[in-house]
Amino acid sequence: MKKLLKGSAIIVFALFVVGCLSGCIFTLNAPTINLNGYVLEWDSQASASKYQVVLNDETVYVNDTNLNIAQYLQNSGSYKVKVKAFSKSLFYKDSDFSEELNIVVPETKLAAPTGVILNTSNHKYKVSWNGVSNASFYLVKLTNTVINKDFFFETENTNYDFTNAMTQGGQYSVSVKAYAETLETYAPSVFSDSVEFESIGYLTTPSLNLNANTLSWDSIDGATSYIVATNEGKTITTTSNSVNLLEHPSLLSSDNITALFVQAISGNAYNYDSAYSNGQTWYRELTKTALRDTNLEYMNNSFDLCADDANELQNIVFYAMYYRLDSIKFCSSYLTRSAVSSAVHEKLNDYNEIMSITYATSISGDIITLKINFEHPNTPTKIASGSKTVAQSNKVTPTSYASTPRDDGFDDFLINIRTKSLVVFSSEQLYVALQNGYKPVFTSTNSPARSVYERGKEVLREIISNDMTELQKLNAIYDWLSYTVKYDYNLLQTTELLENTNPTGAQAELSKYDGFYIEGVMFDGGQAVCDGISKTLVMLASIENITCYKVSGRANGGNHAWNKVALDLNDDDEKEWYTIDVTWGDMTVQDGNSYTEYLSHTYYLVTDAMITNNSHQETDPNTNVSNTMFNYYYNTTLTDGINTSNLYIESATQLARLKAIMQARGINGLDIEISPELSNYDRITINNYLGSNFNNRGENIKSSYNTNRTIYVIYLN
Repeated sequence: MKKLLKGSAIIVFALFVVGCLSGCIFTLNAPTINLNGYVLEWDSQASASKYQVVLNDETVYVNDTNLNIAQYLQNSGSYKVKVKAFSKSLFYKDSDFSEELNIVVPETKLAAPTGVILNTSNHKYKVSWNGVSNASFYLVKLTNTVINKDFFFETENTNYDFTNAMTQGGQYSVSVKAYAETLETYAPSVFSDSVEFESIGYLTTPSLNLNANTLSWDSIDGATSYIVATNEGKTITTTSNSVNLLEHPSLLSSDNITALFVQAISGNAYNYDSAYSNGQTWYRELTKTALRDTNLEYMNNSFDLCADDANELQNIVFYAMYYRLDSIKFCSSYLTRSAVSSAVHEKLNDYNEIMSITYATSISGDIITLKINFEHPNTPTKIASGSKTVAQSNKVTPTSYASTPRDDGFDDFLINIRTKSLVVFSSEQLYVALQNGYKPVFTSTNSPARSVYERGKEVLREIISNDMTELQKLNAIYDWLSYTVKYDYNLLQTTELLENTNPTGAQAELSKYDGFYIEGVMFDGGQAVCDGISKTLVMLASIENITCYKVSGRANGGNHAWNKVALDLNDDDEKEWYTIDVTWGDMTVQDGNSYTEYLSHTYYLVTDAMITNNSHQETDPNTNVSNTMFNYYYNTTLTDGINTSNLYIESATQLARLKAIMQARGINGLDIEISPELSNYDRITINNYLGSNFNNRGENIKSSYNTNRTIYVIYLN
């Protein structure tokens, strides 16, 4: 009988739905609009998915209930504007248009800004101009002339840093427009004269030649001088393109081998200093005895240049790969001639950081020569172009940053307590050295490695204070990466295209794009793929002396990278390993070629078991297993002094407290986790509360990522 009643109920409900679909369709209310300054506002419709704004002949679609129309007011005269709402429900039709609002722009215009100057130093793009009388704010227009796309930025200052908008290479122009406080007095000015420029690149990297004791290189256009450096950090500066090494004994190592590198220094504002060249090796003596007496160190391993076993051969090969040595000479007491090439090949295949190389080995007497051709660059120079755009939603912003950041000149970072140091020339060497416990040593002011490192310290001064715990620091670092960095979908598309059309040459070509490196995160608009993001987490965590390394593997059938960190979160004076995937942590809403990312902590401080359940597979699993779950949502508590709540939701009452805290503290949005142990009644109650009190842009992680977690991004209506 119960089964029959249940079936009858389903039939009745189905008939109700069918009936409603045919006769119970409602129409959304037409929005009521008004103009507040230059911001067009209208009332929210609970069942609306987006809104259409028509301003004369201009049509704009927005998800919010307001639109700054300043950029659309091009000329004096009358503008008519109207808004309609689009439905997201089967039971509602789109609304009618609102009543038209007439906006009158006066004839008298402000003067156009003058003295527009572009500054591109230190990998930043800043424009400045002279102030305009009676102007209240300015609109900066950045135009990518290659794809003919405009970007607009509003500021009350007479300067603007638009570095984060430089997400593509190519030709650009920038101009500025002035606005009065309201439209009652002055019309906006015309745009200033534009400054045209090309995205700034590096000088060409020198290519070295070592002939006996003379190191030479090709002359680089735009270079005024050159720095010759060694792997021990010794340097000389010269305006010539060759040096006799014997005339510079201070440059040479007291040991048998010196690795030499050259950087070209720019003399203009249109290029950055070059990346360092690959290395050339100079030997005092090339005998089996001398090679055996050579003392080297690579990643905590001491060895000489005579391979007595497989481990020592590995150290020699990895040493050459790390420093990008075009060749290295060594001897061996355990390898036969026929075994040399296969042994080197085995070791090179173990070196996961190499993207694309070719190599050859030769033997002359006791000396084995390994020559390496690096087909990937020392420093990336390309930005992926394409039609895909990514924006980070400002509805959910970090709550973890320090309330009182460090001073601009602060440099007492905890990495300074590290006792081991290692010379680094590129960002790749930088992150490898950092994750192995070294403090980096730089040989010039503006090497690519130093540029990203100094930018990293700038970030940490802004978001972290010295009194934070390691967990609090890591929270801030994670939030900065998740909130600031946008996933580079154009580079993903480029990768898929190259791998399909040119599988043999794809790696060499892809390695030129900065989205795979720290440069993609720190410069050029902050767009990167998982590789660049995970390397940057290593760098930022290491500067705070938090143990962190990058994990390489696969996820969802493709190559992927994420991180592991060591923290003591259970107060047992021993550090445990935790897994972090910043790339997968963001929630993303796609609309055609446009992507909007929302800060979330879905894959933050989780276990290997959880991430493996989500298709992650490490390429080379090691002993650092993360098997302790630290629930960010359960352990993150917010308070307004009266109400207190964590982000692990177990009742609608708790959600009400959380809403009160958000309103009191000015927090617009958060990501939360719904407890899996709730009754169906509690779930319905919570979902109803979310729907009526928050604009829910959530994503059910359980259905998307095959976990038992339900995580939402919520923000206030």
